[in-house]
Amino acid sequence: MLVEQGKTYLLRIINAGVDEIMFFAIAQHNITVVGVDASYIKPLPRDYIVIPPGQTIDALLEANQSPNQYYMAARAYSSGQGVVFDNTTTTAILQYSAHQYTPSSFPSLPYLPFYNDTAASVSFTGALRSLASKDHPAKVPLMVDTQLISTISVNTFPCRSINNSTCQGPNGTRFAASMNNITYRNPSVSILQAYYKDMIKVFGESFPNQPPLIYNFTGDFLPQQLQTPMRGTEVKLLDYNSAMEIVLQGTNLVAGEDHPMHLHGHSFCLVGWGFGNFDKNKDPLRYNLIDPPLQNTGLVPKKGWIAIRFRADNPAFPLSVFVVVVATMLVILVIDFRGLVHALPFGASPYMGNGYCAHNKEWLEISNKCNFTMSEYLWRSLALFCCSVLFYRVVT
Repeated sequence: MLVEQGKTYLLRIINAGVDEIMFFAIAQHNITVVGVDASYIKPLPRDYIVIPPGQTIDALLEANQSPNQYYMAARAYSSGQGVVFDNTTTTAILQYSAHQYTPSSFPSLPYLPFYNDTAASVSFTGALRSLASKDHPAKVPLMVDTQLISTISVNTFPCRSINNSTCQGPNGTRFAASMNNITYRNPSVSILQAYYKDMIKVFGESFPNQPPLIYNFTGDFLPQQLQTPMRGTEVKLLDYNSAMEIVLQGTNLVAGEDHPMHLHGHSFCLVGWGFGNFDKNKDPLRYNLIDPPLQNTGLVPKKGWIAIRFRADNPAFPLSVFVVVVATMLVILVIDFRGLVHALPFGASPYMGNGYCAHNKEWLEISNKCNFTMSEYLWRSLALFCCSVLFYRVVT
């Protein structure tokens, strides 16, 4: 990456990895984070950042050092004890474009926190704040219509054969994952299709609002029988425009670790986080309802929890999904948008959150304009994801 001394560059960074949370830094340079997941935040100067899979970060880099070559570096943050991960460091060169200087034979490497430094991780994520200004107000739902508290766990299932290549869990078991002790079973028919066509027995509507099993979620020694979850295809139905609060409680089952979580089709206000077990009486008193960051991907800390709030008001995405990059840890949030289109047609208004066909009494008259099929939506979403890159441009 070539830079000119004295100029400022906008870095747009995405973690396009599958399941690794990353530390990233540039030797002898601070970067100022100004946006997360396409939403502005209060400028946050840091010598490193933490970025989970799928998240995007906008950061300003001032080329204010002596002309030379400097390493940019990233490596995995992995808090799970005994969890196998790629512990290598990936690097690139930041090079000043001055004409007359002799670069160092060995460019300096940046400081990166240790691979399991949870304190370094939450020091960054916990410092994010939205602008909450007149031009960019923080639209935090102060009252909620529905609250859901869900555990998120790594689990195991017994294997019928110890020679099965998928049986890589402890004692020959197979890894799984769950939310509120339910591991997602993929149906043979699309849930969205089943919902709009009133097809029965495709999914259930009894995803629990509270953990069905109460125990010391973050304890160091947990009964082994808790490791095996139930299987099911359960959804949570939300009313259109309702305000939702979800508390995601990490557990220490099998391998307690940080969990990156993504809400499909919406951004949410991350109003609170903490270590230990969530206390529904005390912890909400510490919520940040003034300037919480607006994100679509959040990081649940090891042996901890996060609380998010959002409004179910995006007609472009009637099907919302909470998913972590561990198979089967997923809950479907179906928002009651009957009669709405699946996504914006090409050429429609690009404003985020505004559907081409509005949810109103006239939807029948205009629905024939919306011929963007779910198949087209899925393929185009996949293409957009595969084309995600890191790039930069001069801003001053």
